Amino acid sequence: MFPYAVAVAIVAGLSIISGAASGDKLTLGLGAIGLLLAMAAWRAAAISAFLRLFIVIFAVEFVITGAAYLLGQNGWWPASLAAIKIPFELPLTVGLFGLLVYSLSFLQVIRTITAIADPYFDTSNTKTLQAPLVGQLRERTLAWALVMALVVINQLQVGISVRMSFWGRDIFNSL
Repeated sequence: MFPYAVAVAIVAGLSIISGAASGDKLTLGLGAIGLLLAMAAWRAAAISAFLRLFIVIFAVEFVITGAAYLLGQNGWWPASLAAIKIPFELPLTVGLFGLLVYSLSFLQVIRTITAIADPYFDTSNTKTLQAPLVGQLRERTLAWALVMALVVINQLQVGISVRMSFWGRDIFNSL
């Protein structure tokens, strides 16, 4: 979990520096959330393997969306991509979800539930499965890949839904 924690801490540090230089309290807040997420990612080795997967997903997404937001805030976002400039709420929400997952990992009910799933995500056996298109995969790799795919598909569906909502609003306003 060390590389994810370091990457999140770097983006959080850049957010704090950028927010302090411009006096933007939102960017400073993003940096604070990022530092909390970096600490959660650092300590995530002690939580359930299933929940650790979500910390990894949210840490990577925070780094990508946080860096893209900072590029836009500092005027380095390409003009050709101005229509898809990353809003402040995206890295903030991803960071808060990561903190929520880490916080929930300490509830006894959640620990009981994840104890059922953990053997598939934390197995050290070398049993491989034959998968189409990719050949042989370890059971743990397949479990991580499938959950990551489900989370990303769900996030894309929400993004498309939000975009369609804005489109519908604009169409009805014009009518």
